[in-house]
Amino acid sequence: MKRLLHRIILSFCLLAGIYTAMIPLRAGAASSKPFRLTLNSTSVTGFQGQTIRLKAEITPKKAAQSTQVYWKSGNKKVVTVDENGTLTLVAPGTTVVSARTRNGLRVFCSVRVIQYQFSGRTVKIGTPEGVKTYHAYAQKDYGYGYYRNYGCVTTATAIIASAYGFHYTPVQIHEGSVKQKYSERYAVTNMGQAGALNAYYGKAALSVRTASQILKNMGIENRPVYSYDRAKAVKQIREHLKTGKPVIIKANNNTYNGKRLANIHHAVVVIGVDAQDHAICISPNNPTYYNSITLETLLYHHMTPASGNYSRPYMIEMRTAGGYILIDGLKDD
Repeated sequence: MKRLLHRIILSFCLLAGIYTAMIPLRAGAASSKPFRLTLNSTSVTGFQGQTIRLKAEITPKKAAQSTQVYWKSGNKKVVTVDENGTLTLVAPGTTVVSARTRNGLRVFCSVRVIQYQFSGRTVKIGTPEGVKTYHAYAQKDYGYGYYRNYGCVTTATAIIASAYGFHYTPVQIHEGSVKQKYSERYAVTNMGQAGALNAYYGKAALSVRTASQILKNMGIENRPVYSYDRAKAVKQIREHLKTGKPVIIKANNNTYNGKRLANIHHAVVVIGVDAQDHAICISPNNPTYYNSITLETLLYHHMTPASGNYSRPYMIEMRTAGGYILIDGLKDD
């Protein structure tokens, strides 16, 4: 009997010891499990092509190292997300990205992707190269009649330059760069006395050729095209815009389907194409975009080639001023 009682007491002590040892283990195990999951942001807006990092925070902190967070995009056509929470904004739209843990914690972030944004005189657009920011200079902002009526190519040049870090007004571009490149004597030889004086003193429109040369002088590489096969030109411009790089287009004032692009022959900066195939344009005579004209309409029915002596620095007549300029970017890029 004594021997049996001894065994019972010994067994009880052993069980008590094991239980006592397990208490801190259980407590430790419980404290290492996450019981709160939060994100650094629950709402994000960005431009197409951008990458944004979401960060998940786990509480308690000791659980963070041993807890895997699983990420998921509600629509991979709009946003993709990798295992580290890095979002890639693919296309315009809205979706939700979720983060979860194995023990059932889940949090969400609403993501809005935009392609472009006009805000006053600042125009931003998402491109494969990142977000480009243009300053929408307007002809009407600059004093005398020349800029109001004939400064579209000069103003388009200033708009393009602003996206690459050169912030010159149209007046500075015309009266600075042009005078340095083309002397009064050169202008007289090519234009005659009256035309030369007007051009030299800032009262004649620049040609596409001169706009191209001014941009090259700044280190902005570009390819001017003066005369072209229209179908091939449309294909080339469309492919160029897909790279996120802009184009200056010289357009006519023809009416097509009851709509007129401009009252006079005009230069337009095209920075992209939206989901409806509308050309996203910055217009020098009014810093806005044409949201009612498709790229096909713009290129097939309004873009105008040069048909004459397009080597002239100034626009004497429309046949010397037509064409387009493909902007390739800074020389060192």
